[in-house]
Order: sequence, then C-alpha cells, then structure tokens
Amino acid sequence: LPADQRVCTCGNPLHVIGVESCLEVERIEMVIQHAIEREKYGCRKCEKVVAVAPGPDRPFEKGLLGVGFLANVATEHIVNHMPYYRLEQKYAREGVELGRSLLERSVAKVAARLKPLHDLLRAKVYASGLIFTDDTPVTIAQPGDRESGSKQGRVWIYLDREGNHCYEFTDSRQAKAPREWLRGFKGYIHADAFPGYDDVFVQGDVFEVACWAHARRKFVEAESSDP
Repeated sequence: LPADQRVCTCGNPLHVIGVESCLEVERIEMVIQHAIEREKYGCRKCEKVVAVAPGPDRPFEKGLLGVGFLANVATEHIVNHMPYYRLEQKYAREGVELGRSLLERSVAKVAARLKPLHDLLRAKVYASGLIFTDDTPVTIAQPGDRESGSKQGRVWIYLDREGNHCYEFTDSRQAKAPREWLRGFKGYIHADAFPGYDDVFVQGDVFEVACWAHARRKFVEAESSDP
C-alpha cells in the first residue's frame, strides 16, 4: 500500500500481518532451435574426412523435428483433429515454416515408430479372453473433393476388463475392419448388434455377449412412456 494509506482509522500505523495470494495461469508456446555440431576428423596426408563424431540420439536420422515437436504435431492432428493445413498456418505464425507434406510424413513416421507399442497393447487385449468393442464416426477432410469436402471414417476401440485398449481407424464401416482386427481371437466379445461383427461370431472359438446398454435402453424408454 502507499504510505499515506498505511494508517489505521484510529491514527496508528498499519503493519504487515499476512499475505493474500491467488494463482494466475499463463500459457507459453515457443520453438527452440538446437544447432547440432559434430567434429570431423581427417587425414592431412590423404586430404579426406575419415571419421565423424557421433551425434546425440534423435528420433529420426537427419530429421528436422525434435521429439517434443513431433509429439506436438501428432497430438494436434490426432487428438485435437487439427488438419495439416491449419497446423501449417499455426506453426508459420510462430515463425516456423513447415509444409503439409513434411507434417504428414512426420506423423506417419511417429505412427510407425509406435507400432510395437500398439502391437503389445493388442496382444494384452487378446490375451484377456474378453473384449469390449464399439465404433464411432469421425469426419475425414477431403481437400481435393469439391463436391463433398469430407467423408466419414470410423474409429474402433477394443478394450479388455483391465482397461487396456487399442484404437483402430478405418475410412469406412465395412465388416472387414472388426473381422481383420479380431482374427485369431478366442473368447468373449461384448458388442452391439452391428452386422459387421457377424463374421466374427460364426467362428467356433468366439462367443457373442449382448450389449446391456442397448437392452436396458428399451426398458428405460418403456418406463418413460408407460410408468
């Protein structure tokens, strides 16, 4: 407080008796460029380079983007559904010129690098003997298609009783999606009545478990219309 306000109404000076605090959250986005230099060793007699010092571990050989930037691109595109052209514009505003083709290749490389993790999760879900599955629509941008501008794809989830789960993306809702993903599985599958699962259930080692959410829904609807 200013000095002239640090006086009590009784005339005595005011003293600090505590602190009133609050939090304010700020968000900072920044891009850091690392200059990587490696010493080269050559022979003065042969006049040629014979050895180059090893560099730091990098996600991809000769790749421009670091681990953090790659994670940001993948998260923005896959989790936040940010199209590549908008990501290109976003990074340009931050002073980084990255073409859409580079962003697309980067996400594809990240996906390929993470495939062993996906395969491990898939194996864990398979081993459970009980899979819960469903699918949901997702809009796919079609920049070259002036008539529709977009199409509808599907994201499928396969979940075990422990919470381990895998996602699978397809550009349609054809029956081959669950048929291929569940090929070789033995056990129980908890799903809705989507006909696409029928090919899976005809296998002798796979048993259909009805979806209780769909069964319960009709009772709830009946109760609301005729208590």
